[in-house]
Amino acid sequence: MADEAPLLTVVVVVGDAHTRAGLEKTMYSLLHQCLIHRMEVLAVDCSAPGTPPLKGSDHPSVRAVKMPRATTTIAQARAEGVRQARAPIVSFLDEHSFAMAGWAEALVEAHRGPWAGVGGEIYNGNSAVGFSDAIYLMGHGPWLPPAQRGEQQLLPSHDTCYKRSVLLSYGDQLCELLVVEPLLMWKLRADGHKLLLEPDVKSTHSYTVNLKTLVAFYAWSRCFGHLRAKVFGWPKWKRWLLALATPLVPMARVSRMLAYFVRRRPERLPAFLIGLPMITLAQVGAAVGQGIGLVLGMGNAEALFTQSHLRGLRWRADARDAPPRPESSDAQRREAG
Repeated sequence: MADEAPLLTVVVVVGDAHTRAGLEKTMYSLLHQCLIHRMEVLAVDCSAPGTPPLKGSDHPSVRAVKMPRATTTIAQARAEGVRQARAPIVSFLDEHSFAMAGWAEALVEAHRGPWAGVGGEIYNGNSAVGFSDAIYLMGHGPWLPPAQRGEQQLLPSHDTCYKRSVLLSYGDQLCELLVVEPLLMWKLRADGHKLLLEPDVKSTHSYTVNLKTLVAFYAWSRCFGHLRAKVFGWPKWKRWLLALATPLVPMARVSRMLAYFVRRRPERLPAFLIGLPMITLAQVGAAVGQGIGLVLGMGNAEALFTQSHLRGLRWRADARDAPPRPESSDAQRREAG
């Protein structure tokens, strides 16, 4: 990399060799940015010892950071990337994302403003493959192109760029906030920071959709249910009340999405309706996970979600890949209960 300090650090978490087909495309998209000479790509490698380096990791703008496979979660890997970053702004890019032309320049320019976080338009990287369009509409509806520039309450998870100094201000809590990124964004807004949607920041996101995908939805949502209550200090009665409302959650979410597409994106409504069965099933899995997380804590859900991204989709987490966390103590279990 050039002697000049980088303007942008991109944190890419690297998993096992058989999960890297998408990552090689991600790296290609970064290494072909016009601003690559002023970028730092941190490949946080959580693969097994002896795994060959990620293709493209020998580029002068790429720096590898090795972390233990069995005890590192995605959130821990991303938090370490933030700590080791050399640039004033840090972007996360998922292992199945692709940064389009001008992505890096648009992020650097947008961050000249007073924004703690900047996100952009999300395109479907594998449209018309199975139920990918349905999951795309469900997960990225507010950021579909053409997006409108302006302040937002939420930005796309795992594809957003933050000011490093703001992230570091959360200290040890940063790892917890990165488990489910919407919590980080809500926390930022609660602390007086602002988030910007910049349409010139364009990337694609691809989707694997099968029955095991529902396990990932469940795992992520179980983490979300527990950590949302913990971060914002919800009392036990509120956790139980929301958990008891779990049967109502899928229909409420689906109805809200339907109303959004009817009012804001009617051209996408046919695709949404075609994918409605899969969307509803995914929301059922998510609601069950959230309800369990509210009353029983995360359990091994974070390890299971990490496996879904770095080792391939599975039905359950390997015991050796489920590191003990502070919330597993007796005191934290009583709090979660």
